[in-house]
Formats: sequence, C-alpha cells, structure tokens
Amino acid sequence: MVMPQMPVNVPRPSRRISAEDVLNGRYTMDGYPFRYCYLVPGSTALAGAAFSFGTGPGDMMRDQVLSAVELLETRGWHLVAIEQNGLVAYLRK
Repeated sequence: MVMPQMPVNVPRPSRRISAEDVLNGRYTMDGYPFRYCYLVPGSTALAGAAFSFGTGPGDMMRDQVLSAVELLETRGWHLVAIEQNGLVAYLRK
C-alpha cells in the first residue's frame, strides 16, 4: 500500500490521539494519513479522576477512551488492542 506524500512544511501528525478531543469534535480522523493510531484519556478525564468519589479513579478515563473507540468504529476504524487496564486503545483503519 502506498502512503500519500505529505508536503514537507506540514508537521507530521501524532499517532497519539486524545479521546476527549475525538468526543468533543476538536479532532476528526477524516484525512488522517496513517492506518494506525492510539487513543489516550484527555485532560478533563485525568483531572476528573482525581476527584471521583464512589468510583475507581480510572473509570472515568476508561469510559472516555472506550466511548471514543465506539465513535471511531462508526467511521471505519477497528479496535486492535487495549492496554494499561483500558487506558490506551490501539486502532486500525
């Protein structure tokens, strides 16, 4: 498979994507030049986990990551693996 050439002056996009940005529409995967990426919790989930009462501190972060995975699955992305107890999700287009 031939990857599209990116202009020299455009910075290379990161493979690390914030789940929060995906869910809030700040980052769309349309035109994403790579077949693989990984999702991590956003800053709001990280801050909220510090003040979560009655649930485990990682529940909010895991929910955010898995919700972003479900959204991206409707756009042609497929879950490949989940690591770090659900805090990192690897996807393939």
